[in-house]
Amino acid sequence: MDYQTTESEPTSTGNQRRTSYDQMVESTVRETNAAEAKREEEEAARTAEKALQAEKQRQASIQVERVRLKQQIETIKNRAVSPTYPNGMKQAQIEAITREIEKLAKQSNLDAAKSQ
Repeated sequence: MDYQTTESEPTSTGNQRRTSYDQMVESTVRETNAAEAKREEEEAARTAEKALQAEKQRQASIQVERVRLKQQIETIKNRAVSPTYPNGMKQAQIEAITREIEKLAKQSNLDAAKSQ
């Protein structure tokens, strides 16, 4: 018995099915890629918003600390000089607190520069 193998030509229905399938796959891939890109964009926006809120909170904390330190300076300035609390000690305390305020200002400025 002689067997012959013949290659059958794809039918037009088969071609249409294949084309339809390929289009469906391409469409699904596009939709998946678009959904993933949107998710990544939303996540980046959430991360940026959290960072912005954290920075605002930090700046507010720095401002509160500045006010507290300035109040301390005023308290020291209003304190009377005595043999146990000479003017030099008073000035040294004021200078130390002033340096802390300057550090806060530098830190605030550096953070502001980083966020830009």
